[in-house]
Parts: sequence; C-alpha cells; structure tokens
Amino acid sequence: GGGGTGGAASSPGAFLAVALGGAGGSGGNAGDVTFNGSLGRIDTAGKYATAVLAQSVGGGGGTGGYATSRSVGYGLSASSSTGGSGGKGGSGGTVKIVNSTAIRTGGEAAVGLQATSIGGGGGSGGGAGAFAVALPAVTPSGEPLPSITVSNAIGGSGGDGGQGKSAGVDNKNAGIETFGAGATGILAQSIGGGGGNAGNAFAYGLAIAAPGASAFNATNAVGGSGGGGGSGDSARAYNDGSVYTHGDGAMGMHVQSIGGGGGNAGSASASADALSLYRTVAFGQTIGGTNSKG
Repeated sequence: GGGGTGGAASSPGAFLAVALGGAGGSGGNAGDVTFNGSLGRIDTAGKYATAVLAQSVGGGGGTGGYATSRSVGYGLSASSSTGGSGGKGGSGGTVKIVNSTAIRTGGEAAVGLQATSIGGGGGSGGGAGAFAVALPAVTPSGEPLPSITVSNAIGGSGGDGGQGKSAGVDNKNAGIETFGAGATGILAQSIGGGGGNAGNAFAYGLAIAAPGASAFNATNAVGGSGGGGGSGDSARAYNDGSVYTHGDGAMGMHVQSIGGGGGNAGSASASADALSLYRTVAFGQTIGGTNSKG
C-alpha cells in the first residue's frame, strides 16, 4: 500500500517560531507474481480486454507535511520552517508468466499475455513558509534599540521512486492471435517509479526600528531537491509457439525496461524589508532546489 501523508506543522510564537513538517511514509514493497497456464483456451472480445495480466506494483510514497512558522517580537524576531520529506516508493516484485494455453483477443488495444513489474512513485516534499516581524523597541529610559529579524524556509525533498523488478514471459507451443487495432500479443515490461516533486519555500521578514535605531533583516529560502527515479530491471520474452496480429499499430511481441523520471526541484522566494530613519541593512537570499537523475 501507499505510505501515509506527513503531518502539517504550524508554529506561531513571540520572538521565536520553529516548524518542522512530518515526513511521508514509505510505500510498501510488492510481492512476486507467477502465472502458469496449461492447455485450454482464453478468449476476450472487448476493448482493452487483456487475456492474461500478471503484475506487481509497489506502493507510492507519502507526501511530506507543510510547515509554517510565524514570529512577532519587539526588537528581535526569528522564524524557521522546514517542509517534510516525501516517502520512498516501494519496489515492484518479480513477475513471470509461463503459458501453454491458446489465447485470442478481438478488441482494440487488447493484450494476449502481459507481465509487468512497476516501482511505486516517490512522494512529494512538503512546502515551507517562514514569516518574522520585529517591532520597534526602546529601553525603560527611552533609548532606541535596534530591530533584528531572521527568517529561514527550506522545502522538503521529494522521495525516490521504487525499483521495478524483472518481468518475463515464456509462451511454450501455444497460439496467440489478436484482431484489434493497437493490440499486442506478448508484453513484458519492468518500469521504475518516478521521483517525487520537491516542496517550495517562501520566507519573509520585516524589521521596524525606533527613531534613531538601526533595522537589520536577513531572509533565506531554499527549495527542496527532487527525488531520484527508480531503475527498471530486466524484461524478457520467449516464444516457441505462434503469434498473429491483425490490426493497425498492433505488435506481436513488446519487451521493454524503463527507468523512472526524476522529480522536479522546488522553487524558492524570499523578501526582506527593513524600515529605519537611521540605518537599514537587509539581506535576502534564494536558492532553488536541485533535480535528481532519472
């Protein structure tokens, strides 16, 4: 099954606020699947009607939780938030078909024998938002104090895709015949799961100083990294029977191994404002997330 979603976090506070999104759960691994067909006959007539389908699919990773922190204070305010990471996709199991049964399909895009192992997709990373405001502050004697604001937001990373395991079909001395357009006699495929998308990050800070005092503001936002795609494993097909197709775009045997695509990186946005009649220093930094390989 698929992994659970991480819990969201929201943290309001005076002077300091910190929020951490929960991580998404990992998807479960799928078991092995075997089909043995001996003698007899299988006929299908409908569109997409597959005669024999054996597949093992890993569960998808859960989504990371969103994190939001908000802080307000006199003279000093700091806020930090980190989105939860997406869960890793589960692996597909090994799939094998051994067939000596006669098969006939009459519908469009139908498949005679199909063995598929698919890795689960990685979960998306949680977004992050951090907001900090520092208000004017003075001492009991009326001396103005500087106002300082720091805010930091980091998007959660996407989970890696699960691996597809080996998939094989052995058609032994059996006849397979399809009549629909786009139909396939034998299909064996191993497909890796796609990496999860990363979480976006947004940070905002505002420092307001009393007359005669300085205002300082530092704001940082970092987008999360995309999850890596899972790898496909070996795909194999053997036939010593007969395979006939009748229809446009039909294929007798189709064998493929496909790796999963990497997840998209998270975006980052930061805004730093400082207000003072004496001196203002504002620093804002944004760093976009990195993509992972498929």
